[in-house]
This record gives sequence, structure tokens and C-alpha cells, in this order.
Amino acid sequence: ERMLSDNAQLLAVYARAYAQTGLPDLRWTAQRTADFLLRDLRLPQGVFATALAAETGGVEGATDLWTTAQIDAVLGKRQAGAWFSLYALVPPHAGAKAEVLRQRRDVAEALLRQGRLAARLQRLAPQRRALLAARDRRPQPRRDDKIVTADNALAIRALAQAGMALDDAAWVAAAVRAADWQWQHAWNPRQRELLHQWVGGHAGNAGFLDDYAELARACLTLARVQRDARWSQRASELADAMLTRFAAPDGSLRAIQATDTLPFPTPLQGDVHRPSGQSAAIAVLVELARRTGQAHWAEAARRALRPMAPQVSARPLDWPDLLQTLDSAAGRTVFAPPAPPGDARPADCAGLPQGACSSDRVQANWLQTTGGWTLQVQIAPGFHINANPASEPNLIATTVLLHGQPLQGVRYPPSQQFRPEFAPQGIAVWEGQVRLELPALAPAQRAALALRVQACNATTCLAPSVLQLAAPR
Repeated sequence: ERMLSDNAQLLAVYARAYAQTGLPDLRWTAQRTADFLLRDLRLPQGVFATALAAETGGVEGATDLWTTAQIDAVLGKRQAGAWFSLYALVPPHAGAKAEVLRQRRDVAEALLRQGRLAARLQRLAPQRRALLAARDRRPQPRRDDKIVTADNALAIRALAQAGMALDDAAWVAAAVRAADWQWQHAWNPRQRELLHQWVGGHAGNAGFLDDYAELARACLTLARVQRDARWSQRASELADAMLTRFAAPDGSLRAIQATDTLPFPTPLQGDVHRPSGQSAAIAVLVELARRTGQAHWAEAARRALRPMAPQVSARPLDWPDLLQTLDSAAGRTVFAPPAPPGDARPADCAGLPQGACSSDRVQANWLQTTGGWTLQVQIAPGFHINANPASEPNLIATTVLLHGQPLQGVRYPPSQQFRPEFAPQGIAVWEGQVRLELPALAPAQRAALALRVQACNATTCLAPSVLQLAAPR
């Protein structure tokens, strides 16, 4: 059975891996996975069916079974020989008369080590298209056309992420179309309620925790990709409704609505074959805390995690999605221990949780050199700050200020290139420790200096800060 939820998660993984490595083999796999979602599972409305059944005519996998003679008949002997240089037929069970196509692992691994697998796959594209066309003429497995909100949200998020990573605007457009349909048909703004599914053109039952959380998460992904305020607003509305309907008095999040009381608590399952509703919800709350700086989102995330902590600590490998959130910059910010009393923070950090402000990740100290005073800037591991000049007008360049205005004559160091998923062309940044050489200044001028910074990592930017610099002694 080919599930929407499985393939959506695979697409997200391969796209992210390609963005980090640039390996063409990963790009090819991401493209093929996206093609499958859009070709075989997308419905006319733009949303996605739940799955393709495994059986055809009562035979498991019948549509995808082949014999050597059948492949020879489609491709011809010569082209079939080229095809079988990479692929082999493998029996699905003992005594099977037809077999399943699989890559020859030894050949594929050797080509992968040599960096030639993607090129070989591309050369075999005509044979693949011919076999696919022949397969499409066979009786096809039944498609389960239920429109499940959480599954569609996984697909929306994956297509948006992959579209950004692989620079494919059509995938992002497909994600937007599906998300708009879900918002118009599954979300009731008056009752602030989300449906779990649509079946046969009719509204289904009320949504579960993962429906609310995953759709909010998909909206936040679109907000990053499109920079459109409507997605952040929709995510906030879903998160508000999610807390109202699923939060228990102790802050824990139930998988079913709080009104559907069971005589015993629903056991936590972890992130088994997909993110649990609790993990997805905490990811949403953490991201909203980062985006808005509003403390109630961070507090809701902390209250949701607290009752789960013993189980997560006992079996951490059951919670990969949750651990990824906790280890993110936004997660470390939300779950950071409170700052010691008396720690001074800039005024622009007022109301933000500890770790949410750039001043929590950047420190500046004076160094006296033979040429005068130098400002040494220390950036926390895993973070960077924008160089000066910044790569784009919308980026906040690190700037020394005098009476609130850029100080002239500062010698900023050469930049480093940082290439996140959203900017494969590269961004000029500084990491680790850098020194800014200042012009000669009177003591009163040095006492009036400040440093404007914004700290970011690969996925998150913290609130910008203006660090007031004490006069050097």
C-alpha cells in the first residue's frame, strides 16, 4: 500500500538531505517522490487521497509485477539489457511467477560512491517511461479518496519545503492550493473547529490533535516560504483552537478532544511511523513563540512537555520528531533554564523568553591593540550574524552605532558564505569570533557606542538586539 503520509515524509527527508549535501541522487529521488504525489494521489480539488491499495483484482501488488519476457516485449532486447544493468527482478515470495523490480544494490552502491548514479538513472529515463506507460494500461489498484487533514498537511509541508530546496515553484503552488482548500472546507471559523476528513464529498468527523497540529505546522512552513502573513495568522488560529480543545488542566495535550472523555488516559505512542500529535503540537507552539515573541506560546509548549518528560527521557528514540524540535534553536530558546537574577538584557528583549533574543547568543567585548580599540564579537555555536554589508536589503547587517546611527570608519572583517535551504545562493555571515576595528574615538564617543545584531541558525532568526557597549577601561 502506497500511503500519502509515508511518501510525504520521504519527500521532506530527501529534499532536506539534498539541500544540505547537493547530491544529485537525492535530488532525483525527491523529484520522483513529488511526481508520485502529484500524479497518482492528487485529486481534482488539489488535495490528496490517502493511499493507493496494495491489491489489484485480489492479488497483492499485481499491477507492479513483471516477468523478463514482459519487459523484453515493452523495451526490446537491447534496451532491456541496458535496463537490467541497474535493475533486477526479485520474487515477492517463494514460488511467485512474476517479480518486483528492484535496483541491483551492489551496482547502485558502486555508482553512488562514484557520483554516477543520478546520471545512470537519467539515461534510463526513456525505458522507465515506457515501462510506466505499460503498467498504466494494466488494471489499477483502488485509490482511497478520503481527504484526511493531517495526511494532507504532511504533504503540504513536504511540497513547500521541497519546492524551496529544489527551486520548484510548481510544488509550492500545489502546496498553497491544497492548504487553501483545507482552510476553506475543513476549518469552521465560527465554531473554530477543524474536520478530520472528507469522504465522498461529505464532511467527516471532528479533527484529532494531529490534524490541528499538522495543519498549523504546514501553515507555518508556507509562512516561511511565501512570507505571507495569512499563513501565520491561520497557524495562530489553529493553535488557539488546539489548546482550547485538547489541553488538559495540567497542560498536557490529549490526542482526542477534551470533551470526548475516556475512563483512562490515552497512552502516548511516540513518533512511530509519523510525528505524534503531541510532538507536532509542541513544534507549532515553539515556532509561534519564536515568530511572535509572545510568552504564552512558550509557556504552553513547556506545560505540554512537562508531563511527557519521564516517558521521553526513558525512551528517547521513540520521539525523533520531538527531539528535533527540542534541539532546534527555537526549542533551546523555549526550554532554556531561566536566566540568573540580575542578568541585564537590552530593552528590545523585554517580554521575550530567555534565548529568544539575539543578545542571548552574541556578546561583545573591548580589546586594546597597538592600533587602538577593537570590538571582539563572540557568537554562540550553531549561530551566525549577518556580515556588513548584508547580502540582501531585508537582512539586518551587524552594525556599530554611535548615538543610534551607523559609525563611519569601522573596518568590518571579510564575510563567510552560509548556504541554508532557503538561500542556496549563499548569505554573507560571520560565525564564531570576529573583530571589528574601530576608528579613533574620544572616550565620550566610546561610551555612546552600541552594536546592532541579529543572530540566526539554519532555520531560525532570533529577535534583533541593540547591545549597549560599556566604555572600555
